[in-house]
Amino acid sequence: MMKRTTWLLLGLVAAAAVGLTPQARAQHAEDAKATMAETTAVLRNIESVTFKSRRYATSILKDIIDSSGEVKIYRPKGQSTVYVMATGRIKQPGAADKQLMVTHDGKVVRWLDHKNKTLMARPMGDSKAKAELTDLGQLLPSELLATDPFAQDMKAELIERIGMEEILGEVCEIISAGTRAGDGARIWAISQVDRLPRRLENARGTGTDRLSMICDMWDVRTDVKLSAKDFEITLPEGYTLDEKIPAAIVPPETTPPAPVELGVPVGSAAPEFSFKDSMGKDVSTSTLKGSPAVLEFFGTKFAGSLNRTDDMKALYEAHRGSGVKFVGLACRENDDNTPKAHWQAHGVPYPLVPRADVALGEFRVIAFPSYYVLDAHGNVSAFFQGWPGRDALDAAIRAAGKN
Repeated sequence: MMKRTTWLLLGLVAAAAVGLTPQARAQHAEDAKATMAETTAVLRNIESVTFKSRRYATSILKDIIDSSGEVKIYRPKGQSTVYVMATGRIKQPGAADKQLMVTHDGKVVRWLDHKNKTLMARPMGDSKAKAELTDLGQLLPSELLATDPFAQDMKAELIERIGMEEILGEVCEIISAGTRAGDGARIWAISQVDRLPRRLENARGTGTDRLSMICDMWDVRTDVKLSAKDFEITLPEGYTLDEKIPAAIVPPETTPPAPVELGVPVGSAAPEFSFKDSMGKDVSTSTLKGSPAVLEFFGTKFAGSLNRTDDMKALYEAHRGSGVKFVGLACRENDDNTPKAHWQAHGVPYPLVPRADVALGEFRVIAFPSYYVLDAHGNVSAFFQGWPGRDALDAAIRAAGKN
């Protein structure tokens, strides 16, 4: 059975927030914003994504809103055009369900009108096209196409990282952006694996008057190779074409959002940070200066991180005599004990920061493991998203020692 615990959590979070210290409340907000920043970066950099979707409601709208289908999105590199297609079923109260097949490229909307056996094509601003786009929106949260998908949430009175929950078989971070009174919120479930949304819930009201509109997303794939041809609708046998498109459609002048640059640029000063390691000792930008340093951003939920423990120990031993400092920065952990237990079980000799998520935003890290090599002055000498290989990381450490 599909979990509904986020609906209950919202009220609990609003109540619990009253008892939080200002520092704890600020940390919850920073954690939430860091996750939003990661997801924004992923959304801006993905070329194609496909997923299955279902939008439904609770309370008095439970039997009125219930649609499901499949969505695919394609952003050709170097172009401002975005192709979108949705196929599925739209529930129509008092009438038979509507079978949906609609696609657009930001200028022209094309769809199948099964009732009249017609393939329609109209400009985006056409009234009939707008109606089809409204149906498409039931399967696709508009935030997935927005330039700044979390702009509305960042303005919320209360932004919280509620915790972790399994959503449709995937472990997700639950982020709530709503009112301090707890009578309204947008609740996101963000996958721990690919940092893409798996659920968006728009909740309003309290108690028995509470109403939620929910969009679930699953079978999310970013490895599907798409092209413009995948968004064409073939005229079915027995259907006619009704195309009313002006000879030249000039789209509004827009500038596609620049891809988010991952990692702090080489040569720049590393962002300031200050943590306590698992032994209670200070670990900060200033304590690392004076010799090269390696920052290992990892998470025990990610196999890529766990598989590199022995390699990192070997690199530490190889550079122990030269004074190179290593620090493990655990991220996306449910608790402090899990990374500590991994450190102890494998005899990792360098310091561990059990919970370093707050640094992810400024360091522009969205994947685990990721590695920074800093020179003795605290400047970025190298950045690697993913494991670069022991030889490459070793060479980067040696190069940092020459700066």
